[in-house]
Amino acid sequence: MAEIMNNEPPQSSFLGGSVARIKALAKKNSVTLLRNPILLFFIVWIPAIEMIFVGIAFGSDPKYLKIGVVNHETNNTICSKYNPKRGECAWRNLSCVYLNHVPEDTVELIPFGSEYDAESAVVLGETWGYLVFPKNFSSQMYQSSVLGSKVNLSVLTSRDIIGRLDETNKHISSASKQRFTKPNQILFQPCYQTVEWIQKIQSSLRYQKPIFGKDDTDMREYAAPNLSLTAAFFFPIISIGLRFIDEKKCGMMERSLVAGVKTWEIA
Repeated sequence: MAEIMNNEPPQSSFLGGSVARIKALAKKNSVTLLRNPILLFFIVWIPAIEMIFVGIAFGSDPKYLKIGVVNHETNNTICSKYNPKRGECAWRNLSCVYLNHVPEDTVELIPFGSEYDAESAVVLGETWGYLVFPKNFSSQMYQSSVLGSKVNLSVLTSRDIIGRLDETNKHISSASKQRFTKPNQILFQPCYQTVEWIQKIQSSLRYQKPIFGKDDTDMREYAAPNLSLTAAFFFPIISIGLRFIDEKKCGMMERSLVAGVKTWEIA
């Protein structure tokens, strides 16, 4: 009987053989990628380029948003540039002080004579919403500070800043709300020293029912477009990847590249 030769490597050299095979595969794959620049570009740079284009598509924060203002405190006239000294608590023309703190590079304020005119401008697509200041805004704010915890509900509601926005574009409506929240913090901090009262003043800006859209967008409305884009972009990538794997199993592509065939000739 012929002697059966045991060609299996010793147990001690098993790990070393695996490392050697991994090195050989890594060198072979590196040479294949270097000889195939299109594949290298596809694997390395396409994801980075896609992320750059996604960032460009989203863009930066919206600027020069047209927002209407109905200021009954100043008889619906344009506010004068009145700013109190830093740290000074002034209880006059608070609506104008508030509007002067709204950043001009991101929000363009347009005065209107009535809520009807302001809402009509939103319906016509001329503005993204409007703010309404009550007639006795400054005096009601002062009265609420004097009464303190004894202030009644009528005083609190009469010094509310009413806002109505077009919520069809969630990104723009969120940016608008953010621009109008910061002036509250800057305006009333010198007058209210306690954190509790600062939080109550911040809540004076109240948003009513949106003119268009809704402010409670369901999560599925965000997920559905993302899933559609994923299917549109990644299914071709998956099919191409499967094609490369199939070619790798057959070895046809590697043998062709080694023989000197160009990638565009294979395509």
